[in-house]
Amino acid sequence: VKEASLRDNLISMGAQREFLGRVRSIVRLPKLNELQLKCVLLHPYNGYIAEKKNVFKKCGLDFDFSPKLVNKLVEMAVEEDLGARSVKNMVDVVLGTYDYYMLEQNYTYMYLDDSVLDGKSPCFEKSKKESQI
Repeated sequence: VKEASLRDNLISMGAQREFLGRVRSIVRLPKLNELQLKCVLLHPYNGYIAEKKNVFKKCGLDFDFSPKLVNKLVEMAVEEDLGARSVKNMVDVVLGTYDYYMLEQNYTYMYLDDSVLDGKSPCFEKSKKESQI
């Protein structure tokens, strides 16, 4: 019995033959393990958290994730078999719109631990200059 090709599976799921005919090759990528997903988040230059920190830094803001929060996000991605894009989306959901809130409330630093996954607020800190006035 011949195993159905990936193209056949995509067609059976509703993909149009004309579209698949334009795709030169379809490559299956292996699943990422926990270490690889952590690297996606924590790499010092190309990691997603470093990217988000740079965006915050442009506004004079900073944040840190607790190691426990990073581990829980990675565990959730592995359990649900979500992959790198979804673990990045989880970071976006955790950060939410706190950058606007921080600017509005004159906070400059935020620390996020695993309790934010339960709906609790992160810890905020105002700038040292403002607190001395």
